[in-house]
Amino acid sequence: LLTCWNSMMISALAQAGRLLNRPDWLEHARRGAEFIRCHLWREDTRTLYRVAYPDGQDGVTLGPAPVKAFLDDHAQLIGALLQLYRATLHQPYLAWARQLQAEQDAAFWCSEAKAYFDTRRQSADAGDAANAAAPTLLPLRLLDDHDGAEPCGNSVSAVNLASLRALDDNSGSYSSRGGELLNRFSQTLGRQPMALTEMASACLLTAAGPPATLVLAAPEDQLEPLLQAACPRTVPCAGRT
Repeated sequence: LLTCWNSMMISALAQAGRLLNRPDWLEHARRGAEFIRCHLWREDTRTLYRVAYPDGQDGVTLGPAPVKAFLDDHAQLIGALLQLYRATLHQPYLAWARQLQAEQDAAFWCSEAKAYFDTRRQSADAGDAANAAAPTLLPLRLLDDHDGAEPCGNSVSAVNLASLRALDDNSGSYSSRGGELLNRFSQTLGRQPMALTEMASACLLTAAGPPATLVLAAPEDQLEPLLQAACPRTVPCAGRT
């Protein structure tokens, strides 16, 4: 049960449910996000894990040596939560996406390379079961720059940062980091844009700027029809009051 692949499915269900007015698909997306939050996320340590396994008793387990999330797990889950937020305007999805982005920046960002590595910085934490079992076995830290059957973590992150910037970037951190990321891969984007199609989408989002912010005030039972009338299904609203 991979965080990355489940997040891609959540994102697709949330976007399709919003565009095609399918509340049943949105419900599947919500349940998928709740599954990840319950079984693959630890709020106390702010740790996301990559994989869970059936435990043989209608439940799941992280296994004897839990594997912490890779870059693509973080990036795809953030993207899924942003799609859920666009579809539902439920603030906790946006709050969790921001939290995950902060954790991703701390664990995967390389200030020298101006990009994200696929695997996290190594920790000397003795409680890390995988490191304790094999302290001399370290994962190779790669910097992926190609969108194949799945978009790479750097490309998805560029889209996420552009989306977060559009929603709320009071400190300017999302804009700054997104710009650094696009600059890092600018030569590849210029020479071989088909190698980074998802990042090309991030360029378009960044160039277009944030969408107009729409503020509506109404009794709760009247808010949903107003939102549906005011927001085209292809353009997300920035929030609700």
